[in-house]
Amino acid sequence: MTQNKTAKEMLLDLGYVALAAPEHGLKRMGLEKRAEVLIPGPIDFILVHIEYCLRKPTKFKLRPDDENVGFTREEIVKGVVEMYTRVYKVEDETKTVSPSLHRVGNVISLNRPATDGKYGIWMHDLADLCLHSATYDESTKEMFLGLDS
Repeated sequence: MTQNKTAKEMLLDLGYVALAAPEHGLKRMGLEKRAEVLIPGPIDFILVHIEYCLRKPTKFKLRPDDENVGFTREEIVKGVVEMYTRVYKVEDETKTVSPSLHRVGNVISLNRPATDGKYGIWMHDLADLCLHSATYDESTKEMFLGLDS
């Protein structure tokens, strides 16, 4: 379901999907909800901003399976999962500091220590992240994600 924020901005309900195991969240939402077109075509791409947990935010182009139809909820979710998976993989390949236990006094923090790779990931591993919503701006074709950890 979409809800208009402004004439050009839409809040998109993306269910509640764990980025490390998206198949469970997608299955739970059912076929009809997964197939719902959230961003109607014709549209060739959107720019998805990846910011949460990154000291160096980035954005990726996401293309629909069918430009005339647009983006379904499932296409958006799978695209975001793929993007975040790629970001974490590149971070692991480009970091020079390995995350280790982070201590604050005698307490061990459960949060991921910062790494110094291409994106500078900190606070959370991929397995901690759940996608639930996005804000899409029709005028700029930009999407900003709503994530929990």
